[in-house]
Amino acid sequence: MMAEPKDPAELALVVKAISLAQNTRGCCEWNERAARRIRQQPPCQGMTPEGIRESLLDHVNDKGRQVIQVEEKREEYREHRFYYKAIIPVAGLGRGLFVEIVLADDDPDFPAVEIVNAHEQGR
Repeated sequence: MMAEPKDPAELALVVKAISLAQNTRGCCEWNERAARRIRQQPPCQGMTPEGIRESLLDHVNDKGRQVIQVEEKREEYREHRFYYKAIIPVAGLGRGLFVEIVLADDDPDFPAVEIVNAHEQGR
């Protein structure tokens, strides 16, 4: 069983941003530096930042799968109280694809998230 989120309202904004991204640009985009890193070293052959973004949208919107709120404990990222993760099943990645997201804009009507990392899910 998963722990209850410490800030359900912020989690709801993250899910809303991903939902809005189906039809609205700017609600769920890649951090440019992270996107360059993925282009140079994709987590799996043929993966692109654009493909990972689309997989995230499908994962959350079409399949109703969960986005998990994680309290940020890494010193270098403490500007955010939380980061969010989705574990997406991907052929060729036994444990799936870990996609890390942060809330970039908490506007209640048009929130925005930024994808900051993606890699094979660890143990």
